[in-house]
Amino acid sequence: FSREMATFLSLATAAMQRRVVLSSAGMALTWGMSPMHSVAAAQPLQVGGALVRGDESLMSPKAHGTTATPVQQNLRWGVDRETADRICSYNRHYAEYSGYFKSTDFVKAVQDAGPDATVTYYDSVSGKPLFVAPRGKPRAA
Repeated sequence: FSREMATFLSLATAAMQRRVVLSSAGMALTWGMSPMHSVAAAQPLQVGGALVRGDESLMSPKAHGTTATPVQQNLRWGVDRETADRICSYNRHYAEYSGYFKSTDFVKAVQDAGPDATVTYYDSVSGKPLFVAPRGKPRAA
């Protein structure tokens, strides 16, 4: 990944405060299940539009911390569900420890997909697609 890609993805996740944030190649990303594991992901992905910001009620106590349910089983790239759930449902600040991404299959999976491939990132609780990256320029080797 290029430094520009790392910066873009890091900034993208800053807007997603309550989502599972897992490092990948030095930047924080939200990860959920692959579309084949999620009913919600069967809905077509809408591209474009403005960022939608929520108010503090998004972080109010719910049935499972700050979410209605725990994160889904079998997260992509070998992401640890317990870590993901702690970050997503029981966390107001920070994320995983630095370098966590090195213990996942994320980098290899993206590299294996090829230089022109995009990756769809999903909400780890709902399974809904959040964003697709990179868009508009190639991923650096």
